Amino acid sequence: MSNRHDRAPGLDLFWEQADIEASDDHPLVRELRHRIDAIARYQQMIGDAESMGAEAAVEHLSLQCAREEALARRLRAALRAMQ
Repeated sequence: MSNRHDRAPGLDLFWEQADIEASDDHPLVRELRHRIDAIARYQQMIGDAESMGAEAAVEHLSLQCAREEALARRLRAALRAMQ
């Protein structure tokens, strides 16, 4: 049984936007690009937090960034398996 609360925040909006834009990209490619953008944003926020000496924020952001990187690796592997 799937619970709506188990999904990542904004995931529904992500796919709705893809439908609105009528994107021709494969859904996995589109999601990979989204994850890569998220990783870049996390890296920027980590750098900002480090410069402010916010160790707790750095730790939290680093965990989130690592999560996105793991998802990106899984997406890349899925795309390779499809080819």
